[in-house]
Order: sequence, then structure tokens, then C-alpha cells
Amino acid sequence: GLAADIAAEYLIAAGDTGPILVEIGGDLRVAGPAPAGGFTIDVWDPTRHEPLHRIALTTGGVATSSTLLRRWERDGEPRHHLLDPARLLERGWSITTDADGRPLRSIDQAPVGAALTTRVADGTVTSTVTGTVGGPEEADRDDHR
Repeated sequence: GLAADIAAEYLIAAGDTGPILVEIGGDLRVAGPAPAGGFTIDVWDPTRHEPLHRIALTTGGVATSSTLLRRWERDGEPRHHLLDPARLLERGWSITTDADGRPLRSIDQAPVGAALTTRVADGTVTSTVTGTVGGPEEADRDDHR
């Protein structure tokens, strides 16, 4: 989705007033005034060779993807292009969310006193932020050393 978002924003910045539809590997983004009734997006069932649903998209984006088409084998195990968070956890990664279940993307989303939940491969850890290290202020200081 990010590549389609960037391409659409590039077109807008370049002065394209739309309608704009960008599709990259099943990730779609529309911008500008939509045609009457919206952009018609078919969601296909690759096993039946016919659309399952038809969506009228007037703004925003949609990702259509499946593990049925882009797949391969590695070391005898089936692989595909979609990320499986459980597999990432097994490899040592963790996912930290705030009290509303939103993933943390920045130190700014973890103020002192915030309740956090960190998911690892074999369970979860709950914590309360007592302090932070890093963030934009520290990055600015590091740039001037």
C-alpha cells in the first residue's frame, strides 16, 4: 500500500487533479474527484476465475492480496509474499501496543505513565512507561556531536 500511496501523492504534488487510481500488485489508491459512482474494483477469486465482490471506491485505498498466486517453496516449506506476524515473533521480533491496541511506531507514542502490552512468541508482557531514551530531541543532539 505504501508504494501506491507515494505514487498517488507524487501525482497530486505534480499538479494532477485527478481522477487518480494507482494499482501496484493488488494495492490500490485513489485520489482526486472520483468518477460518478466511484472506481469499480473487482475482488477476484483466483480458484474460480470470477469476481467475488465488486467495490465502488471513491477515496482512500484498498489492498487485495492472497497466498494463492505469489508462492514458492524454500527448504521444503511453502512461502508466500504476505507477512505473518506469528512467524516474525518466532524469529525474535516483538509487537508493542498501547492501551487501545494500536501498535507503537514512535517513542512519542509512549509517554511516561502509558500502559503497554508487548507480544512475544510465547506470551505477552504488560508494562507501564517510567521513562524513555531517544526520540526526536535526542536524535537532534546526536546530529550535532
